[in-house]
Amino acid sequence: MRSASAPPTSRAVRIWIWEPPARAPCGAGRPRRPAAGAEGSEDTPMKPLHDYAGSVRHQASDRRSSTAARSLCEIDLEAIAANLRAVRGLLAPGTKVAAVVKADAYGHGARRVAMHLQRLGVEWFAVATVAEGVELRRYGITGQIITLNALMAAELDLAVTHSITVSIGSAAEASLLNQIAFHLGRTAKAHIVVDTGLSRGGFAPQELLKALPALQALDSVFCEGMWTHFASLRSLPDARAKVESFRALASAARRFLPLSCVHMAGSVAAVKLRESHFDMVRPGIVLYGYVPHTEHALDLTPAMTVTAPLIAVRRYPAGTPLSYEGLHVLPRDANIGIVRHGYAEGYDVHLTNTGKVAICGASYPVVGRITMDQMLVDLGDDEHRPGERATLFGRAGPSVLDVAQRAGSLPHAVLVAVGGRVAKTWIGAGDAEPAPTLRPSPARHFAGL
Repeated sequence: MRSASAPPTSRAVRIWIWEPPARAPCGAGRPRRPAAGAEGSEDTPMKPLHDYAGSVRHQASDRRSSTAARSLCEIDLEAIAANLRAVRGLLAPGTKVAAVVKADAYGHGARRVAMHLQRLGVEWFAVATVAEGVELRRYGITGQIITLNALMAAELDLAVTHSITVSIGSAAEASLLNQIAFHLGRTAKAHIVVDTGLSRGGFAPQELLKALPALQALDSVFCEGMWTHFASLRSLPDARAKVESFRALASAARRFLPLSCVHMAGSVAAVKLRESHFDMVRPGIVLYGYVPHTEHALDLTPAMTVTAPLIAVRRYPAGTPLSYEGLHVLPRDANIGIVRHGYAEGYDVHLTNTGKVAICGASYPVVGRITMDQMLVDLGDDEHRPGERATLFGRAGPSVLDVAQRAGSLPHAVLVAVGGRVAKTWIGAGDAEPAPTLRPSPARHFAGL
């Protein structure tokens, strides 16, 4: 038994974190694997190429260890600023820009992106839901915010309370908004939506002409704008005909309503069809570095880069089936890299056996079924080490347009899917985390409305 006067026994707690051993820079002087039977070759095909036993060291103070083993999404705010300048270069003086920041700014982080764009003079922001608009208000966005989708009754009071412009596509929607704004003692701002072929809501042109006197009579709704969206821009003659029809409809509506903001062009139309610009354009994916379905030359910089760690490399012989169901069988001996990134991180499962990644500047195919947590890449005879990073798309890797084409998807879908366990970081001006400036307002429900 220890005496009372003896000093207490202290125990040192040591934390050990795995770290790859020191090595040459990625790809520097790296030899190919020797052929089977040659001096220095491995005779056991299932033996790992690298053994890190004993290579751990105390590194509790190194923050990089918390992200080195995760998928990372890096968002370049200066690239978004450069893309905004490219869009503005297409516009006539006085044409406004409504930055589309719905779906968390296409996965780029709506708070940070909107705050950065507001500093650059953007005065309008387009969202899909009232909740997205309220979130922007909470974090200091003072410009105009417009919802592009139809809203439910329970959302309208929040829209009016937070000065969010509502898109109305029927006389019934306009009447309901008028009642709610009246009960709140406020005037709601609204833009009229016209269906010119997309068939997902909005006034039909003839329906709008009949409704104009009723819209003019609303005492608690100020109809300040009117907009539509192209269903297709593959035929420019058809698109130009729709522009002229919409122009005539806006002219007729202005005889009843003080429309100061007529808009038609999203990203592709803003680039391909300047006659569709009207008073404002709504750039979405073009702000993030891409314009699908157009050959128009525009100097854009992709803003998002997604990378994931290579966690193991193993040598397998020809004839080895890979991943679930053996959907890929190796035609030759090959080094197979295991990348910690799967469909839980948003990587499309349809990229099974069609995807590409870049490691140290070299392109490698994705082989075998993509799983929830991992994917396999065929490194051929190239040697790579665990801890190196595979670029799934973005800077120094495949383009989002290429990834979308290989997956049979859309670039928009590729961008917004990034999530789950992916850690997002922002670089460039305004990369500090915005702080909320407003407390959220509870929704009020009006009986009988």
